[in-house]
Amino acid sequence: MAMARRAFCAWVLRNAVVAWALAGGLLLAALTLRGSPVSRNCPHGNLQTRLAPKAQQPPWQAALDCPIYILDVSAEVAPAIGIPKCDINDPQVWPLARPGKLPWELQRMETIPHMHYMYASQYWLNQALRNATGVLTDNIDKACLVWVDTYCYNQWYVSWRAVKNRPHIQKLYPSPAGLDVEQLLTQAVDHILDSPRFKKRQGRDYVFHTPLTNPGKAYKRMCTDMLYSHTLVVEHPLSCINKGRPKVSLRETQILPYSAVANAGDLSAPIVGSLRPTFMYMQANCGTAQCGMLMRLTIAEALAGSPADVQVKCANRPVRQPKPHAQVQLEMRRSVLCLLVPGDNVSSGRLTEAILAGCIPVFIGDPWHELPFNHGEVEWPNIAVFIKVQSPGWTNATTCAAPLKQWNQKADVTYATATVASLDAAFAYLRALPKEAIERRQAALERERTKFMYAAPPGRDSSALSDIVFTNLLGYGRRLLETPMLQRLRAPRLVAVRAAAADDPWKVLGVPKGADTNAVQRAYKLRMSEVRGRDEAAQQQIEAAHSAIMMAALSSRLKGNVSVEKDVLYADRAKYFPWRPRLWMAAKDILLYSALAQALMLSWALLSPLTAGTQPVIWSAIAGGAGNIVKQNRLYPVPKGGPDFPPDEKKQGGKNIVRGFFLAFLATFIGCIFFYTLPDAIAAALGRVMPFWFYEGQTMLLAIGSCTMNWLFTAFTC
Repeated sequence: MAMARRAFCAWVLRNAVVAWALAGGLLLAALTLRGSPVSRNCPHGNLQTRLAPKAQQPPWQAALDCPIYILDVSAEVAPAIGIPKCDINDPQVWPLARPGKLPWELQRMETIPHMHYMYASQYWLNQALRNATGVLTDNIDKACLVWVDTYCYNQWYVSWRAVKNRPHIQKLYPSPAGLDVEQLLTQAVDHILDSPRFKKRQGRDYVFHTPLTNPGKAYKRMCTDMLYSHTLVVEHPLSCINKGRPKVSLRETQILPYSAVANAGDLSAPIVGSLRPTFMYMQANCGTAQCGMLMRLTIAEALAGSPADVQVKCANRPVRQPKPHAQVQLEMRRSVLCLLVPGDNVSSGRLTEAILAGCIPVFIGDPWHELPFNHGEVEWPNIAVFIKVQSPGWTNATTCAAPLKQWNQKADVTYATATVASLDAAFAYLRALPKEAIERRQAALERERTKFMYAAPPGRDSSALSDIVFTNLLGYGRRLLETPMLQRLRAPRLVAVRAAAADDPWKVLGVPKGADTNAVQRAYKLRMSEVRGRDEAAQQQIEAAHSAIMMAALSSRLKGNVSVEKDVLYADRAKYFPWRPRLWMAAKDILLYSALAQALMLSWALLSPLTAGTQPVIWSAIAGGAGNIVKQNRLYPVPKGGPDFPPDEKKQGGKNIVRGFFLAFLATFIGCIFFYTLPDAIAAALGRVMPFWFYEGQTMLLAIGSCTMNWLFTAFTC
């Protein structure tokens, strides 16, 4: 009977603590989600809401804190290095706008104005930037970012390369004798990369736009000198992802879609309910020389005997049957699904045209077609279909060895990707899509397709696409201003600091008047880490402000008419335990996240006492150490400077790590001692025996003590 009663008491105690831990964890999670500033001001929220214009002016155009300077290569660089200027209206620069059929049938169009070519994205972004009212500066020395305008030379290079590779038509589109446009563009880019400003900042504040999949020799230094520059590209292999670029912490390549050519259609026309007799569509060149071409050929052959509403064909096989570009666009507007498969490269202009046509993109892989705007700017899982084929028929091809490793998905669409065994299963999956799933994607396309149109709609100076680009770019620029290498760009702030120094030393350090010694010391170290080695005058002002506050505290102590804190009053006394924990309240986010982590560890120990063992104790200590390190880094920031910093300050990061894990070890030790070891020792000394549940629940008591003390130490000590 007594054993049953003891077992019942142990069961009640265990389940009561479990209920407390779970309730506490849920409460803390709710408080965190409700009160966290991240959840209220999340930068990755609804982009359509964030980018909604106010009085026809998107928010990025009023960003006065990060001015942008447009470096026009033709107007500024060309005269400096003695190369010909570029005029986009010159027929020798862009001959494709002439009326009449193009000799090489480019995109099967009669004429192509330069702004409607698939590589014309920089033209529209230039227009949006030049139309902005508050973000530009005409002084490069005051610029936060330098936008390099190479549009005219890029287009000149495209037309020159097309003519250069076709000697039989050079008579129709002559260029100046001996002119090498690729070399001109290379000289211009090299001049920028070798400029003092670019070298001083390693190009971090320069923005280059390379809309070509093969930009040529002009950007041969992209993965060396331009490694730290911000680049706008059409596919992620151009961002040097395999050549060390992920090691650059501030590197933020933007993957942009190709520019849409003419005849994009009416973007205000509804997609849901539109007449689309073709179920699935693809019209593209196929082959075996490249992996993407082989994928197209394999898919087209697999669908050769499909019903009439499946128009998936090769434009060059079995016989060459190309269609005019306008007809291809019209057929896309009459199709429900459009297959998106790589071609010569991982990206293609077909994606932009399919989305603008209201045709749901269907990505089949791997390897995968490129996804522009892959950081959440576009609702890819909502507007497209993703199908991974396990045995597609091209994985063993030699030409697909490298693409299978490099042509992967950068957007977060894994959870929306369906995995099937073969191509036949993939087509069966598409046929089985319910009408509701189709209409849901079409409705999402109606919301999202304006993000693929570079031209500004009527009544606006910028498009939704350019608003995304420059919002991201200015966010990058603001973070760039916080890096130590570019602290000189924060000169106005330092001037304000020097101006305030003579009036109020508390304002110089950025602490409230009467703050305690610890707060003053932390602020002093933080301010010194910002200016040391970069602004001698500001450094002297901060030193003077710190000395003034310390002298005022000393005078108050000598006069005895002001209450002085113990750290100052007894500063001359030796500290026997300088490493001892000190009382300091953690910030709200650290307190809540630490409580949630410890609650999870405690729940693990209580719900699975037999399998968990002492693992929750160990992980509780690790979580406590991580929380303490975050708190130490906030209280004692790690210097971000270089060789000008004293050796003791360079070691601050290591000190914070050691201190954080020391506090976690001490908390775990105290928790285990007070919750189990000490009561057991006292009972043994008194000749008593603890209750049965005490010994039965040893691991649970150790976990309770460890989790409780680690949370208390993280929350209230430093």
